[in-house]
Amino acid sequence: MKILWLVNTVFPEVSLSLNQAVNTGTGSWMMTLLNQLKNIDGVEIYIVTGDYRKEDYYYSRDKIEYQVISFSSFDAKFRGNKKNIKKLSEIIIGVNPDVVHVFGTERFWGLVANEVPEIPFVVRLQGVLSVYHKYFFLDVGLRAFMSLDVLKAYFRFRKWSKIEERMISTNHFFEGQSEWDLSIIRCAKKGGDFKYFKNLPILRAVFREHDWELSGANKYAVCAVSSIYPYKGIHTLVKAISALRYEFPKVSLHLAGKYGNNGYGKYIKKLIRDYGLEDIVVAHGFLDEKRLAKLFVKSHVFVNPSFVENESLGMLEALSIGTPTVVSYAGGMPDNVDDKVVSFFPIGEWRLLAERLRGVFLTEDDALQEKSIHIRETYRNLLNEKSRKEMTMEMYHDIIGEQ
Repeated sequence: MKILWLVNTVFPEVSLSLNQAVNTGTGSWMMTLLNQLKNIDGVEIYIVTGDYRKEDYYYSRDKIEYQVISFSSFDAKFRGNKKNIKKLSEIIIGVNPDVVHVFGTERFWGLVANEVPEIPFVVRLQGVLSVYHKYFFLDVGLRAFMSLDVLKAYFRFRKWSKIEERMISTNHFFEGQSEWDLSIIRCAKKGGDFKYFKNLPILRAVFREHDWELSGANKYAVCAVSSIYPYKGIHTLVKAISALRYEFPKVSLHLAGKYGNNGYGKYIKKLIRDYGLEDIVVAHGFLDEKRLAKLFVKSHVFVNPSFVENESLGMLEALSIGTPTVVSYAGGMPDNVDDKVVSFFPIGEWRLLAERLRGVFLTEDDALQEKSIHIRETYRNLLNEKSRKEMTMEMYHDIIGEQ
């Protein structure tokens, strides 16, 4: 079986061969899946992505063929124009795969299916831009608008939401993560025929190697993964922490990721100053998977306060370690958990978020530890490498069998 992946990021081994900085965040779970698939007898994998380069780049290692398509720096986010679609379709025809796996709708990859109708495509929904942009500036002040980068991202989301809708309308096979993204596909298809496969991200190995223990965590330490985008809801979490610090003087907030120095980042920093939280909010910056796992282990609770989310990989990884977890009832996050596993709060409701955190802090130590062990075992089984590999191969066989 010959499989071609269309991905949105340059994989680490390719970056190293180009002497480029390695992306340690976005899509790193795909490398874990790749390592599982590449050793299956009879499977050939080709991986194609795009980057701002003067010429295409080819690289081969460990049975995998990589190609980085060159794009001009003027071609912002690799537009799906006729030239680019023609170039990619010629690459696909040259490889002649049995199936093309498109990871995400953030680029034009899925539009190419119309140019090569004899080759089946399956499109994986990750972020759903056609919905995300509607939540972009929800519940934030004007300061969040005062960033050119954030405004560009907002208008890019709006533009790409139209392309995403085209992508959904013209493809037949889809891979998703939740009932939420399934409902989006169904409504976009307007009664049209399609086939949907539910596959959660594979758990990265490091999140099996650490076990949360309350005795080893920093009591009242709250962690989250931050973003420069307002819809991720970090301001909601900051407000909740401000409400808790009087009852829990040792409470602290640890943010992994980036929220920037302009626009929304500037707004968050002012919010922290206004509430007098400078001494208890720690910005860790981008963390690789090992350091992120350690942050989960050292935290009393993990929070995802997002206003919209398909599936939260951070939530699933925190649960796999056993870290007590609080998340907003947003998008697809409730699909693979229930209120016996996590504590939910309505989006934007910082007072209720504070109540959920308070509930975790006041839970008896033994009860919290016992719940952590049960949750850890449940999600390590749900996200195990063997089942994810088997589900992916079953999906490929199913798609090829329908051709």
